[in-house]
Amino acid sequence: VMGVIGALKGLAKAGKKIGNLPDPIPVYHASPNKIEGAFRPSKRDVGIHFAGNPDLATNAAVKSFINDFDSAENVKPYKFSINASPDQIADIPSAGNRFNFYDILEGLVSSKKINDETFNEIYDGLESIEQSGDYYDEIMEAQNNYFAKKLSKENNIKVLKYFNDFDAGPTWKDMESGIFESGVKPDYSYMVLDPDVIGEAGIE
Repeated sequence: VMGVIGALKGLAKAGKKIGNLPDPIPVYHASPNKIEGAFRPSKRDVGIHFAGNPDLATNAAVKSFINDFDSAENVKPYKFSINASPDQIADIPSAGNRFNFYDILEGLVSSKKINDETFNEIYDGLESIEQSGDYYDEIMEAQNNYFAKKLSKENNIKVLKYFNDFDAGPTWKDMESGIFESGVKPDYSYMVLDPDVIGEAGIE
């Protein structure tokens, strides 16, 4: 039995389709450092972010290193997969940039992905954490963990999907080099709430 389970996990990590599960979604996450080990929720933003193509992922990473030119210079896109069924992926009305837990909740209740009772429960829980008096990064980490638990484990929403216009076009690094037009187009991006649905596929 353990051998079968191990083989299934291996297929998932490699981005292979298993049985009747949907095809994995190819996604990209860019970093100046080799990505090793499990992903952890961010202390600066909601969820774990991936882009639908490598150029958009690279742009997103460069923009996040606005005060760190050396890191921005060394950014590389890495390819992963998202192994989630369509009902576990919720669309949200956003163009990108930084995300707000409360705005996401508004979008989810408007699209009827969650009901009013769930909205109120999660909203109050987030506010309670925010008023705890901890440092910003500690508050963000606690809110991320709470948000993911409520949506992923209790409401089966494991991924948030949006059309990312913000990270398209030239970056600050491009403009410093005199490049004011870019072929990087908007595409879908994803915020993963449950790291278990991420399958690694290697460097792009």
